[in-house]
Amino acid sequence: MSDPENMISRNDLYAMVWTKSFVKLARELGYSYLELVAICADLNIPRPSGGYWHRRERGVAEEQTALPRAPVGKPIEIPHGPRKWDPEAPPVEPEVEAISTEAEAVERSAPKAEPERRKAADDVSERSDEAGVDAGVEKPEPVKFTREQLYKAIWTKSCVKLAAELGISDVALAKTCRRLGVPRPRLGYWARIEAGEKLPKERLAAAKEGQDVTVSFDVAKNIARREKWALNGVLTDGKGQKPDVVELRPEGVELHPLAEKHRRALEKAKPGELGFVAVSGKDLFSCEVSTAMVPKLVRALDAMICELDDRDYEFEPGDNEYEGLQITKGKDHACLSWSEAKVEIEREPTDADKRKPSWTWQLKETMASGELSIEVSAMGLRGKRKWTEGDRRSLEDLLGVIVEKVEATFRGLEEQRNREAEWAKQRAEAEKRAAEERVREAKRLAEEEKERKERERIKRHEAKLKAIAEERFGNLTIAAQQWIEAQGVTAFIEFCADRWRKAGGGELSKEQLDWLAWAKAEAGRMGPFAKGYPDPAVDGKLDVKGVPVGGPYPQTRALEDDVAEEVAPAAPEVKTQQQEPVRPPEQFPFWLLHRRR
Repeated sequence: MSDPENMISRNDLYAMVWTKSFVKLARELGYSYLELVAICADLNIPRPSGGYWHRRERGVAEEQTALPRAPVGKPIEIPHGPRKWDPEAPPVEPEVEAISTEAEAVERSAPKAEPERRKAADDVSERSDEAGVDAGVEKPEPVKFTREQLYKAIWTKSCVKLAAELGISDVALAKTCRRLGVPRPRLGYWARIEAGEKLPKERLAAAKEGQDVTVSFDVAKNIARREKWALNGVLTDGKGQKPDVVELRPEGVELHPLAEKHRRALEKAKPGELGFVAVSGKDLFSCEVSTAMVPKLVRALDAMICELDDRDYEFEPGDNEYEGLQITKGKDHACLSWSEAKVEIEREPTDADKRKPSWTWQLKETMASGELSIEVSAMGLRGKRKWTEGDRRSLEDLLGVIVEKVEATFRGLEEQRNREAEWAKQRAEAEKRAAEERVREAKRLAEEEKERKERERIKRHEAKLKAIAEERFGNLTIAAQQWIEAQGVTAFIEFCADRWRKAGGGELSKEQLDWLAWAKAEAGRMGPFAKGYPDPAVDGKLDVKGVPVGGPYPQTRALEDDVAEEVAPAAPEVKTQQQEPVRPPEQFPFWLLHRRR
């Protein structure tokens, strides 16, 4: 079992890859550059693109690629490399970081330090050849493949993994397969296989002339050479291919079908006023060169198309003739425009010119420069778009720059799409959280509204019970007052009757008897008993606990209902008279004083 202290998790390795250069990290972890490249590819760990550290030193911000999910069935930890723990392993000096060789990158090291760096890289290469590719590890033997064996191997594991085992780049392996006519899995094949899909293999066609050969790969020599390139700053993407050179194929070799189509179109085109021919269309790149430049352009097209084809790019016709042939990979596309630079020269005046005034001389002429210019066009492309060959840049270098620019463009488009997808995901999550918050807020407000209504209902219930109790108590006091008044009236009637008896000798007159009868009848209607008060069911004690909230509520009555309310007299209507506005006095017509007499 591995020592846990010597293990590196996938997350830690991802963080290390984005905090220091790949060459220095490989040296610290005890791996060779190529081994660490293969490990990152196997664990699906993204690495900085070419020129990342150079742009970072210049202050150009670049977003770090997020770590995707770990591949199924792969380890999540790796041990330190054999060089980390082998005391006899030769030291790798000097400390040189990988330098970007993209189109915009410049040499960072001083010219006087270049010989020492080259010498150090040569020393490392020699020590690697003597001691083996990895210190303490047996030097790997050369690997040979027949055409059928290579076909079987390329359909057994991904091109990147097989190339890392052979010590070459996946582009170089793709070129070998193309040269031998061995079909390769298309882009996304292995991802779909890992997802559980069953995809058919492309059949191996019969070998053409020169293809039925055995290829040999000197793994140790390849790895040593790539380590030397890494120390010299040649590698930018870990593929072992010098990115700033795309070699032209020898003259007379059969051209790529697309390049052949351009050649036929250019030969059929009619030259213009300056001797330039121009072609364009849905299935053609936009080209404008002199007739003498056509063979050179066709070879450059052939090299560029083959290089991009080996890098798994596809070519599709544009939607219209203005878009032209498209370089595609996945959902993205780009286009190239090929042209020959023009120069203006000033000739010497002829004898015919000298016979004319000097200001009429037309001595400037536009001519073809013989130098090829290539422009990259893509949606959202930033930075430099057009490059021209010259004394400081050969055509092979120019093609390499364009290939790097195309790859950088597609990487940028992919990163932009990933960022937009991440932003969309974040926006969706934010909207989801906002929607959930709105639901929670609505629920909270609904609960508060429900509680408020319940409190108001209870408050109204309590107020209703209180009003009933107060009304019953008021009826009691009113009934007592009415009873007192009725008793007083009865006593007054008896007093009147006794007084009249005493005054009349014990006899009452008819008028007195009538009045007493009337008074007693009126007194009988005055008391609360005449109104049916009290009724224990209506006028008794109120059982508050027995009344449910919202009713039904017990009956009650008001003893003073028969008391008529006094109506306040209406206020007298006041009529206002509308007065006309006072007109200002007219001014004196002073103009009459100045009238002529």
